[in-house]
Amino acid sequence: MSEERPGPPRLDGSLNAVWKGDPNGTRFAAPSSLGYDGIGTVYVGDEFEAKIFVYKNGEFSKLWNLHGDGEGKTRHIGGVGVDPSGHVFVTDQDDDRVMEFSPDGRFLKEIGVSGDAKGQLFGPGGIFCDMYGYLWITDLSHYIQKYGTDGTHIMRWGGPGTQLGRFKNPRGIVLDSQGQVFVADSENSRIQRLSLSESENALLPSTDMSWGDTPKEKPVLSRPSGIAIFPNGTDFVVADPHKGTVTFWRQPVTPSEPPVTESQTPPSETETPARE
Repeated sequence: MSEERPGPPRLDGSLNAVWKGDPNGTRFAAPSSLGYDGIGTVYVGDEFEAKIFVYKNGEFSKLWNLHGDGEGKTRHIGGVGVDPSGHVFVTDQDDDRVMEFSPDGRFLKEIGVSGDAKGQLFGPGGIFCDMYGYLWITDLSHYIQKYGTDGTHIMRWGGPGTQLGRFKNPRGIVLDSQGQVFVADSENSRIQRLSLSESENALLPSTDMSWGDTPKEKPVLSRPSGIAIFPNGTDFVVADPHKGTVTFWRQPVTPSEPPVTESQTPPSETETPARE
């Protein structure tokens, strides 16, 4: 069975194509995370099956099975990221840690301290490795956190809420070459685009990045969880475990709104983190 291929580029955030797993074997159960190595390889993390589907240049290549307990194993994959050297980072939602693997799937090490305070991980979800080797991680405390690959905590942004710059169970996260931050805001059923201030202590949300939360597109995005960006800076893939699909998109462009900082907590939207 062949997969649907990307159609002509679209500039309105509309759907381009769909993957559903190995076209001749195992299908996605709950595709929730995406990692991209920048040269044609996409890693799709299946949350509850704890499997990673590897695609090269748009074609299914191989399957990693991480299901289990102990070193290099997990029951629930939160996110998948790839650093500039090709190492793959996988968040473990149950044990609040990040596991590092070689490009061929060999376990190397783990980092992370369990908890919901600044600098700790509580049900880590999405993860992205930027060009400088830093790790950007989302978790169930509704924040984005930045770490070094040695586990050193650097900064935290966001908080619970529905307005732009706030999140409800943020999952996938990715940065483009301009330093813009894209977040799969799962329970708000949208993708958000944000920019870092020069001091990196605030995020500047963009009004256009609410893909999926309009009546027209609600059937397309339910709870987007994984997101990856291609080198052209405009084409994205989005994983949605509730739909069991991976969809292809192209972003529109509009101005930004005022910054949202960690100290600006919405008056009626403080939430106690809870695991699903």
